[in-house]
Amino acid sequence: MKKIPFAHLAAAVILLAVTGMQASGAQAPSPQAKPPCNSASFGENYQLGAKLLHQEMAIDAVPYLETAHQMCPSDYSAGRDLVIAYGKSGSMQKAATIAQEILSHNDVAELHSLLGELYAERGDLRPAAEQYQQAAQLDPSEDNIFDFGTSLLRFAGDSALRIFRFGVEKYPNSEKMHLGLGSALYEQGLIDEAVTEAYKASEINPTDAEPLELLGKMGYIPPPLTSAVIQRLSALCKLYPHNARLVYYYAMALSGRWSNLPATESSRVLEMLKTATEMDPAFAEAYFQLGQTYQEQDRPVDALLSYQQAVKFGPQQESYHYRLALAYKKCGHAEESHREMQIYQKLHSKAK
Repeated sequence: MKKIPFAHLAAAVILLAVTGMQASGAQAPSPQAKPPCNSASFGENYQLGAKLLHQEMAIDAVPYLETAHQMCPSDYSAGRDLVIAYGKSGSMQKAATIAQEILSHNDVAELHSLLGELYAERGDLRPAAEQYQQAAQLDPSEDNIFDFGTSLLRFAGDSALRIFRFGVEKYPNSEKMHLGLGSALYEQGLIDEAVTEAYKASEINPTDAEPLELLGKMGYIPPPLTSAVIQRLSALCKLYPHNARLVYYYAMALSGRWSNLPATESSRVLEMLKTATEMDPAFAEAYFQLGQTYQEQDRPVDALLSYQQAVKFGPQQESYHYRLALAYKKCGHAEESHREMQIYQKLHSKAK
């Protein structure tokens, strides 16, 4: 099959949707196995291999699945499971060889998607994206389009954005498609729209913490959404009372720092940030924000202690060192302040 450039996949998928199986309402074709091999030996080898594979014992499964595949090369399930076993046991070249052999007779989305997953697990991003692309072309399902878009995020963000825009249009009630679009928008610097998509995902599934966790990672809330996000975080914190990050995100939403709005519950924000650090004693971001809160309350010693913890657990964050340097200076520790400012300057120079 001729490969279509990543940037043009959305058009290709749309064309398939209009002219192919989706126009007729049919489902994606499933592998059509040839007449099964009826020997007891084949059945025993395949069943044992499949059982070991299911138990995450891929290396042990390989010999049995190899035997089953050699005895009956036309059996799709045995070949597919052998591809999985090879991939999970580190024999990616063998996995690719068997997969291509099967695909020459049975060009199905499932196997392309499987190869994409195996390549992605190895960190081979482009080959993974190529396989996910083939899967999406053969079967533009919600999962296949999402996997393809996700595979592009790390090296072709503009193409990922186009794929997810198409995915949201095609599957408007898909939580994960809105999450994918939110991530792609964020990577392209379109923050307001990214936050909106993350919030839409949370509306689709209000009990799932992931959409608000994505929003929290962005560290920004458009002012018009602030009230709605606070309400959603409040509900989630009640559902997941031991989730330190949700507590932290709730505190930040209340603080107004993510929306450039004045804080209305500073004492509550302080207590929530302390709670987040108690839940997760290595939570650098929470210590940093706690330091800022103490600083705003003119409690320099408490601010200093919090910034020290932030630097301890986030030593590569230049802003932590900068704030710690200022806190040391405020508390009269000139030597320590100078040291932290030097660290800040080194980290800042590397980041340029």
